[in-house]
Amino acid sequence: MPHLLEMEGISKAYPGVQALSGVDFALERGEIHALCGKNGAGKSTLIRVLGGVVAPDGGRILLDGEPVALASPAGAMARGIVVVHQELSLVPGLAVAENLFLGRPQAWLVRRGPILAAARAVLSRLDSAIDPAAPVASLSIAQAQTVEIAKALAREPRILVLDEPTSALAEEDAERLLTILRRLAGDGVGIVYISHRLAEVERVADRVTVLRDGRTVASLETGAVDRRRVVELMLGEELSHDAEFSPRVPSREHVVLRVRGLARRGVVEDVSFDLHEGEILGIAGLVGAGRTELVRLIFGADRPDAGRVELAGRHVARPTPRAMRRMGVGFLPEDRKRQGLVLGLPVRENLSLAALGRISRFGLVQGRRERTLVESLVRDLQVACASPEVPAGTLSGGNQQKIVIGKWLARDPRVLILDEPTRGIDVQAKAQIFRILERLAEAGVAVVFISSELEEVMVVSHRILTMAAGRIVRESVRREASLAEILLSATGAA
Repeated sequence: MPHLLEMEGISKAYPGVQALSGVDFALERGEIHALCGKNGAGKSTLIRVLGGVVAPDGGRILLDGEPVALASPAGAMARGIVVVHQELSLVPGLAVAENLFLGRPQAWLVRRGPILAAARAVLSRLDSAIDPAAPVASLSIAQAQTVEIAKALAREPRILVLDEPTSALAEEDAERLLTILRRLAGDGVGIVYISHRLAEVERVADRVTVLRDGRTVASLETGAVDRRRVVELMLGEELSHDAEFSPRVPSREHVVLRVRGLARRGVVEDVSFDLHEGEILGIAGLVGAGRTELVRLIFGADRPDAGRVELAGRHVARPTPRAMRRMGVGFLPEDRKRQGLVLGLPVRENLSLAALGRISRFGLVQGRRERTLVESLVRDLQVACASPEVPAGTLSGGNQQKIVIGKWLARDPRVLILDEPTRGIDVQAKAQIFRILERLAEAGVAVVFISSELEEVMVVSHRILTMAAGRIVRESVRREASLAEILLSATGAA
């Protein structure tokens, strides 16, 4: 019997970059096939080819043994191929139900009652309680990710491609999704699963194919390979057992940021802490714990109902993003694509955007100053791009994240707040970002680090605050922290 899907010798080049070089990939009916590789390995380009978004320069695609031309996303969907990209494609101004069935020709979908009922049925397949009448703009990132997956399921796919589907989901929601995927595979759906969370790959995938530098380097049964070997295949080198992130312990003499009794009704309750010069303070917790809401209050993006914020001993009477920026606070938001970058602008403009005051004179950008600044940041952050003039949206997730960090480094911040800076990026890019944080701390910058991956918080932080239900429920010192105890606290069980 022929493969459900076979991609043979797929090649694709962009100006200055050979994204794919003769990639082979096959998918069976009822199989969950993981596609792994570091950022820039070619994974996203391969699934864009499969989804009809871009045309390959060479190679062929076969469905059930028959060659096909996938000239557009609509053509791919007509053949039962549905791709859930890492970048969400929802329309914020429309309701959840309208997004689920957007572009569908059925006449009954124009009536509110039937579309809401149909949407509830699809959402129930994901065990989701999201209101189908709610506007997408009102949803959290995790809820929007769930709606994006539900939108794909509504099309009853034969082949379902998921690019980092759990990156915005809490542990419980991620486990629920993996269970649903196994159920879909049991019904004969072929699933291509892209994730940097290799523990998930081990649990859910039947097979894993590794890409590196646009080429297929291995295709293995998951039971025959361990996580360490997959990472080595991704990087093309053996991992060192000695490599460890070990930031210098700060003196804790100088308090840079002091928060007292900060609260916003329903999301943050009476939070107090100090942040010291050169300290990396991790904030752990599950989705909905109030971590993002807390740092938005500190940065002035939202207004608190109560509490006090001080910077270097100076009371900030009414925090606003503009005031906090001027006082030396940088904020890397959870959603880098919508809030951290202008994807259509070149790397150069994204990097210099927050530092226009430094590179301008009489309101005009000085080209030489801008070039010097941008070249320095690209070099120091190891941003992989053909040129600073390429659009930021064409880069891998890890390189996009480095640009967001670089934008704030251009302002020489005293405090840098990072909300989920490693979401959706590979192990190598994560290690590079950790090294950047280490250098910043050693230079005296105070860092607030938020991550849903508790192991990362434990590795990178000097001190860890655990939040649950909008409150700080535990404070731990690095090396004395227990993953089990932090997780227990985060669930509200301790």
